[in-house]
Amino acid sequence: MNATSTYLFLSAVLLLGTSCERQRSPDLNPDIVAIVDGVPIRRVDLAIELTRGRERGQADPQATFDNLLQRERLVARARRLNLDQDPEVQRAYKGLLMAKLKETELEPRIRATGVSEDELLVVSRQGQPTVSSPQMRLAILRAQVSPKASALKRKETATKMEAIRAQALQLPPGTLGFGPLAFENSDDDSTRHRGGDLGWLNPDPGRYHYDSNVLAAGFALRSIGEISSVIRGQDGLYLVRLIDRRQAGSAATQPDENLLRHRAQLEKRRSLELAFAEETRLMIPVTLNEEIVRQVMNESAAQSAAPPSPLNH
Repeated sequence: MNATSTYLFLSAVLLLGTSCERQRSPDLNPDIVAIVDGVPIRRVDLAIELTRGRERGQADPQATFDNLLQRERLVARARRLNLDQDPEVQRAYKGLLMAKLKETELEPRIRATGVSEDELLVVSRQGQPTVSSPQMRLAILRAQVSPKASALKRKETATKMEAIRAQALQLPPGTLGFGPLAFENSDDDSTRHRGGDLGWLNPDPGRYHYDSNVLAAGFALRSIGEISSVIRGQDGLYLVRLIDRRQAGSAATQPDENLLRHRAQLEKRRSLELAFAEETRLMIPVTLNEEIVRQVMNESAAQSAAPPSPLNH
């Protein structure tokens, strides 16, 4: 669509409307194209949506505008029911906000900081243990799903994990585990900073605290770098990748320089993240009601220790 067509379209929307639901007001600010339940939609919002629509192959600007209005109607209806205050919605919103903060402030620091030769040497000196039994080295990426989650939420998470798996299949050679995908997407805090790496494991899922079904799927992988399908675990959905394997009695080998450098980068990333967290702790004030905190903690502990209630028939 050329500039003249776009102008004519916007003029038609603003001056004429397309249905009885869109009431034109002569008092609207020229920077506002519509007001939905008291919330304005700005010209820049519509322009952004039209650009996204073209990028998605949506050639009809009217359809794009209709979709924008309908989305805002649905959001307004949800707000009327106070669904924007739902704890799960708030948690998801805060998660997106934290991700945006790290993308804006932390990621540039990480990209600007390389790995020194001294740091590479430290990683290279972290020796592998002598192999006494067959072992596999696995990486995981977990998307936590609440047992109370709706079928729609589970489906959305499964779709997201399929998309992450497709990205993982395109990771460059030498990437340790799931690399940056684990940091960006995994809910497993103990491994996400190192590409999801679980380290060397003996093929006995019962020895470890991780979901036995997930580990069993990992142990079933045959090729180095192979990635499992999306696995349903007890606490969420998983992807598992085989990093390496070694047989009993084999000598531990020194990883190549690319793998060592990637490990060093992950260690540097973790160090910068910890520094960022401490900087944030000092920057943002917190006032604690310690007595209430203790009460809530004690109540939670008591509920955890209580035996489950018998089912009523």
